[in-house]
Amino acid sequence: MTPELSIILSVYNGADYLPDALESLCRQNGLNQIEILAMDDGSSDGSMDILRAYSTKLPLTCLTHERTGNWVTNTNLGLAAAKGRYLCLLHQDDLWMEGRLAWILETIQKEPDCPVLLSAAHFLAPDGRVIGRWRAPFFGKGDRRLDSMDWFAPLLVQNYLAIPAPVFGRDLLQSLPAMDENLKYTADWKLWLKLATHHSAIYRPTPTVGFRIHPTSQTCSLTGDQREYQHQLESVYHEFEPLLPQDRKGNQWRAAARLSIAVNLTLAARYHRMGPPWSMLFTSMLDAGWRGCRLFLRASRVVERLWARIRVLTGYRAKSKE
Repeated sequence: MTPELSIILSVYNGADYLPDALESLCRQNGLNQIEILAMDDGSSDGSMDILRAYSTKLPLTCLTHERTGNWVTNTNLGLAAAKGRYLCLLHQDDLWMEGRLAWILETIQKEPDCPVLLSAAHFLAPDGRVIGRWRAPFFGKGDRRLDSMDWFAPLLVQNYLAIPAPVFGRDLLQSLPAMDENLKYTADWKLWLKLATHHSAIYRPTPTVGFRIHPTSQTCSLTGDQREYQHQLESVYHEFEPLLPQDRKGNQWRAAARLSIAVNLTLAARYHRMGPPWSMLFTSMLDAGWRGCRLFLRASRVVERLWARIRVLTGYRAKSKE
């Protein structure tokens, strides 16, 4: 039978966190309707032993290949092998909250004409504690239907989606190129923008996944090369910016998106103890004006994203001094 959902689990030396991710899947209802493709990128730390042990508890298939050193390449191989009607991504250090699978299966049955599902996420500390909420800039308590531009415009300002949160129809990929393997940091953002360009979505404000923040994560390490980081952010922006409306509101979104790039570069520079691009930041703020800055703050959720990372960073430094 064709599974309803394929989970592409990207793995490389993930023994520290992989059991948490797999246990979170074990706690779901409806496992007989899914497949899990564990894409191992040449682990040498016992990750494969962990995957084999859980293959007796989960509908889990382990696929190995020569080391690529690129999570995007690894993910593309999994997407190509997936058989499910719907797809989603999961990294070894993230996890699912209880009830996520039941929500997915119920929603795709009730809303077959809405091929994309989105949700908020919990920020997790390295030890798995919830330390904040990663929300999209949409208000309301219940599930909400979003037209294409509803979620496209704020998404161009800032990627507000944790990698494991979106679920999308496999048939959508047939009209899209594979994830861009040259964009190790922004490949997922670019994929979500492509989906938002043409498709409506359903957004759940209740977190259904956990996104773990830790100093060894790719999110931290890939921002160390400021020039490459800036190139990736700007390349995605310039590709999708023309799709915004050519009116006053569209220009406000553009200004907010440019400001977001400057803020992200500044925060990354501070984290890696390099010189921040203050001139770029101040110029972007002036160009955005009061309305653009307010739009940036609402769309980027920068305060909650920054606060979660500060809590992890200060805790990590405190432990390292003990």
